[in-house]
Amino acid sequence: MPIVPVPAIRDLGTVPNNNMDEATYNVTAENFTGNMPPWGADVKAVADSAKTNAEYSNQRASDSNTAAETAAARLVDVQTAANGAFAAANYKGEWSTLSGALNVPATVTHLGRLWYLKLNLANVASQTPTLGSAYWGEVSRNDFTVLPCPAGSTNAADRGLYRMTSSTSVLLLPAAPWHGMVVAAANVSGTLTPVIQRNGKTICGDAENFIMNVVGFQIVLQYDSVSGDWMRVSGLTAFTAAQPAIGTANIWTASQSFNAGASFGDGRVIKRKTFSLTSPAGANGRVSTAHGLDATKIISISGVVRSAGIYQVVVPVNSSVAANQTILALVDPSNLHIDTTSNSSDVYSKSVFISIEYEG
Repeated sequence: MPIVPVPAIRDLGTVPNNNMDEATYNVTAENFTGNMPPWGADVKAVADSAKTNAEYSNQRASDSNTAAETAAARLVDVQTAANGAFAAANYKGEWSTLSGALNVPATVTHLGRLWYLKLNLANVASQTPTLGSAYWGEVSRNDFTVLPCPAGSTNAADRGLYRMTSSTSVLLLPAAPWHGMVVAAANVSGTLTPVIQRNGKTICGDAENFIMNVVGFQIVLQYDSVSGDWMRVSGLTAFTAAQPAIGTANIWTASQSFNAGASFGDGRVIKRKTFSLTSPAGANGRVSTAHGLDATKIISISGVVRSAGIYQVVVPVNSSVAANQTILALVDPSNLHIDTTSNSSDVYSKSVFISIEYEG
């Protein structure tokens, strides 16, 4: 369907007007009206040619777009091939094994990545390949290796995209990551509890493990050695964005997970930890368990004693209740203690549930 020429539109002739005498007017009008049918056909032919040419132009534009996309894909292939050819032709080996002078062009491997030399080095060992280096640049690469992260702990590796498939999946970040290291994870478990364990570093500025508490959530983290922080990278892959903050009142009809705690407007994050124990069997007894908390952060201790279907309040230290029902809950820097007194006979050897609120 090539471009068609635009046809000419014939002249209708002299337009009759009131200044003409009757005989001239009649002849002019007859000629003018007689020319109108073929003139109308000419106008239609022009419209048809315009439609044909517009359709052809649209098709050519579509073909051009497809060609451009194909060319872009080919360019990526060419760049990838060029990178590979460049690296193969100038590869000098693993950087840690090299010594002495090294001149451009040269490529080396280090920490699982391929690097090219920008400037001549008198001693190659004096400049470690790293992102941002004046001497080294990374040979282009923007791919991830999809790896499993099932139940239990999985050690994270550079450029790994980990599919967290279990409610108990734990992705353990390296204890000694290097600058620019990248790790990605996706919560495909259908639960709200997979964890990225920070392993001594911070994640997004927080000294807390990262809870993947949104089903389907995906994240890319890159390590910054200056701040010691795993920073979230946006736009590196086509991952889904985090869900926006809730700005309106909501009624939840299913359980919610608040593993990172809850804040109520005062800047503090409140968390809770619970314990189930059995009270001492006799007077002046004590049962203890490690609470695993910073005792200076504890805000409150509460609980109940389950006795013959009756739930009785656990009494904090220095308080009292009715005779034969006195039981005390207290903590020291390491342990939670449940104590009985001579007024505890109704609650000996009973199930005790303790809740401790503390500042996160």
